[in-house]
Amino acid sequence: MLAGLEERVVGLIGPVAGARWTEGAARHITLKFLGPTPAERLTEVEACCGAVAAGGEACELRIEGLGAFPRPARATVLWAGVTDPAGMLGRLAAGLDGAFAPMGYPAEKRPFAAHVTLARFRGPARLELPALEPLEPFVLRQIGLYRSHLSSGGARYERLASFPLGRG
Repeated sequence: MLAGLEERVVGLIGPVAGARWTEGAARHITLKFLGPTPAERLTEVEACCGAVAAGGEACELRIEGLGAFPRPARATVLWAGVTDPAGMLGRLAAGLDGAFAPMGYPAEKRPFAAHVTLARFRGPARLELPALEPLEPFVLRQIGLYRSHLSSGGARYERLASFPLGRG
């Protein structure tokens, strides 16, 4: 889905000092971040994810455009936007917010913005962000539950479970 994306972006913006690029396998679209979760809650978390996924449906997505958090002039994160014509990602994110609220996980305060993190910067970077031509579309058929393992070398993500979209 995201093969060659780093090379394409570096070709557009050039090398950036202090950039730590995410590895291809670590690139993902976050629908809901839970934070520290005790192992004994895993079954309940999986049930919530499965229920929300069952209410969704496969959708076509496209990687398109570049952006930065908090802004290009003082970027700490470089990201690629995700175009979702059906609005399924937003509905899944809202569904997960609702499903996890009774478990004590707060809803996101910011509006959902589908993106894939490409790089993080050690200090704020000044970026000029040219247009990124859309990549070939791909179909999202499932969502995953991941555990983050944080280290000084960056995050590593472990897939705990997958949930097909729709009732199959």
